[in-house]
Amino acid sequence: MDYSKEFRDLIACTKDTEDFIGYGNPNAKILIIGKEEGFDIKKEENNIIYNQASKGNWKGWEEVIGNPSITPDSIPVWKDSGKFCPLYPWKGDDLPKGTWTNYQNLINRLYPEADAGKMTTFHQYAFITEFNDLPSKTSKRKDPEVQQRITHRCKNVLNHPFYKSFPIVIAACGHYVKDYNINLEDIFNQKHIEFEPLKKGAWMNIHKKDNRILIHTRQLSNSFSPELIKSIADYCKPYIEPLQK
Repeated sequence: MDYSKEFRDLIACTKDTEDFIGYGNPNAKILIIGKEEGFDIKKEENNIIYNQASKGNWKGWEEVIGNPSITPDSIPVWKDSGKFCPLYPWKGDDLPKGTWTNYQNLINRLYPEADAGKMTTFHQYAFITEFNDLPSKTSKRKDPEVQQRITHRCKNVLNHPFYKSFPIVIAACGHYVKDYNINLEDIFNQKHIEFEPLKKGAWMNIHKKDNRILIHTRQLSNSFSPELIKSIADYCKPYIEPLQK
C-alpha cells in the first residue's frame, strides 16, 4: 500500500517518543477519535495486548510503511497468527459489544459494503485514535495524569497535518473537551457552526471549514438514542459521496 506524505512524516516525527498513532486505514476519509482504549492494563491478559497493540503501535506502523506488501488482505487472521498489525487490528474477530459495534454501525451506514454481519471491518474504512493514550476501563474526570497525556498528544501528535487531512473527523469524547481543555478548533483548524440536541440526551457540536467537517459528540459506548448514529451519518454523507464519484 502507498501512504501519504503526511502519514509518513507523522511516523518520522514521533520516532523518539513512539507515540500511539492509531488503528485502521490511514488513507481513509474518516477519522474517529475516542477518549481512550477501554480496558484495564492491570490484568495480565490485557497488559499483553497493551504492550503489543498500544505501546507497540508506533513500531507496528514503522513496519507497515516499510513493507509495501503488507495490505489488509495479506494480514493473517489474528487468532491464527497471534501477530498484531495496526492496519487491520484483531482481523477475523467478531465485533465486541460497545464502542466498536457502534463504530461499525456508523461505517455500515456510510459504506453498505462494509456490513459483514458480526465481523469487524470498519478499520478498512476509517482510522481511529484516542485523545488519551493510557487505557482505562472507565473514564476519569479532571485526572492529572490523563491531563498530562492529553496535553502531550494534542500538542505533539494530534495537531500533525495528517490528522487535519481527513475530510471527516468524529470526536466521540463527550466531556473530555471541557474537562481536559481540548481546543478542537485549534487542533484541527475548524470552526464551530452549531449545536444540535437529539433524543435521550444525545447531542452533536458541528464544526465546518474548507470542505471538512468535525462532529464532536458523546462517547459512542454505552446505550444512547439510535438517532445519534443516523444523524452523524447524515452529516457525513455529503463529504463522502463526492469523493466516491
